[in-house]
Amino acid sequence: MISDNVRVTFSVTFDFRRYYSEDEVGQDGGGLAGRIARVPDIEGALEITWLDTQIKIADQLAPWVQNLCYLAIPDLAQGQNVVVSYILMSGVLELVCEGEWIELHSEHFETARLPRLPLLTSLVSCGHRFEAFATLAKQGDKVYLAQLVDFPQFRQAALDALAAAN
Repeated sequence: MISDNVRVTFSVTFDFRRYYSEDEVGQDGGGLAGRIARVPDIEGALEITWLDTQIKIADQLAPWVQNLCYLAIPDLAQGQNVVVSYILMSGVLELVCEGEWIELHSEHFETARLPRLPLLTSLVSCGHRFEAFATLAKQGDKVYLAQLVDFPQFRQAALDALAAAN
């Protein structure tokens, strides 16, 4: 039996050395929230964990949530391969579907093989948590919030694709 306990979380950074987890940011009491409100983009990492596998995709978060957590899901749910480009550094993430599995290839981490539907479900869930976090953290930043305006529509398409795949 395949363990379906794939976990996808996000973390926030200001320097790509120290990362603050979702929990830390949520329990901060305002200090980090004030810093996040003052920066033009929310940078950090999507972190994927399953059994002994740990992957960290460090970059700007909104584009990764849009492209990996939402827009890639319909294709991946149908077993199609997807490529997502990094924003702040060179390279891509290749997601190769092999039946009930997805292989993740990137020059930024070792190749990993994860169960497809649990990974996709966790990606959408993480995307939704980031969407809620970013909307609150950047509530006065109309330029940043413009990046998120289509997220509810993208999230719904991803959820519909997952429902059809189950």
